[in-house]
Amino acid sequence: MGAARRETGYDDSDYPEDGYVRLSIGAHAEEVYKTLKDDQPVAEHVFRMIIMVNTQNKTIRKRGKLARIVEAGEWDESYGRAVIDNFRRE
Repeated sequence: MGAARRETGYDDSDYPEDGYVRLSIGAHAEEVYKTLKDDQPVAEHVFRMIIMVNTQNKTIRKRGKLARIVEAGEWDESYGRAVIDNFRRE
């Protein structure tokens, strides 16, 4: 079963205590990010929109509609979606 959904998003308590899922997600994101080269500023913008750190220094993954994330960027929609799609691939 997946992490619990709530209005505020996901936090570390939604994942198993061994941290495997959280570490796997982070490792995948870092691996993809390194391949982006010129597209890294777009990826940074996306991550700032979907991830925040709360006052207890915990990472919170916010839910966000793809259209809203792309719209908030300073790039064309198809370009934004193409960069984001890199992170969706296995």
